Amino acid sequence: MKILRTIIIYLLMFVTISTTYPIFIMNIEVVGDSMNPTYKDGQEGYCSKIIYRLERFDVIIVDRDEKDVIKRVIGLPNETIRYDNNTLYIDDKIIGEDFITNEIKQYTLCVNSTYCNQLSDGIKLDNDEYFIMGDNRRFSVDSRTYGPIKKDMIIGEVFGIK
Repeated sequence: MKILRTIIIYLLMFVTISTTYPIFIMNIEVVGDSMNPTYKDGQEGYCSKIIYRLERFDVIIVDRDEKDVIKRVIGLPNETIRYDNNTLYIDDKIIGEDFITNEIKQYTLCVNSTYCNQLSDGIKLDNDEYFIMGDNRRFSVDSRTYGPIKKDMIIGEVFGIK
């Protein structure tokens, strides 16, 4: 009888975990080069759909025009984001970006985009907006192109990429 009870408990645990797993965690695959050198095309990992509090430089998955994209959080709600001479300023304080090289930093500013042009003066984020960028600035389509994203566009935070 004790063995049967143990089997039933394990079966219930298996069913519970297998049915709730997709609600909380999503498998992901990096597609494209926008996050090089941090993450490369084809790498796989996970995305936690439960976000307690996003912090600067967290890597997230965003629902962008019905396509999931991986980007890094640069600016948080109510902050002013500015780049001057490839240096990031948040509310007029210099913030280091140690995850990218100086060679990549030179491509932070771009041309022919309203948001790129505003970056040198500063972009003020609303209380539900985030400014996101790919690590491979030269080849990333991100908030410099389409502007800040709303919180409800964020699917989750990336972890466990191998």
